[in-house]
Amino acid sequence: MSKPPEPFIERPLELHFQGDWGWANLHRIAGWLASQVLSHGGPGTRVAVWTGGAGIDAMRAVDRGGMHMALYVPASFAPMGLDGRGYFRGESFPRLRALGTMPQDDAIVFAIPTRFDIR
Repeated sequence: MSKPPEPFIERPLELHFQGDWGWANLHRIAGWLASQVLSHGGPGTRVAVWTGGAGIDAMRAVDRGGMHMALYVPASFAPMGLDGRGYFRGESFPRLRALGTMPQDDAIVFAIPTRFDIR
């Protein structure tokens, strides 16, 4: 069994991450990030992964101080959120920055009536 890594930060940290609605990709990624913070933070470090919506909800949570970090898709929302364009019309978040992107595949399930004889 290997020894846990030495903490990078000697003091305890408390961080709040927002994923998505609780079982999808973004929530899992927030859990991975939380595990890294826990393994490198000082004794007493705590991380919470909160459920939330996506897009504007995620940006609002960080901008208003409720979260330290939030994840959302698609990546193209970042510039729109900064400038208040498109989906974010009427509200902008010029103080926020994207830290990175992670490729993912979204699953789509189709329900088609049997009358179309598709197998």
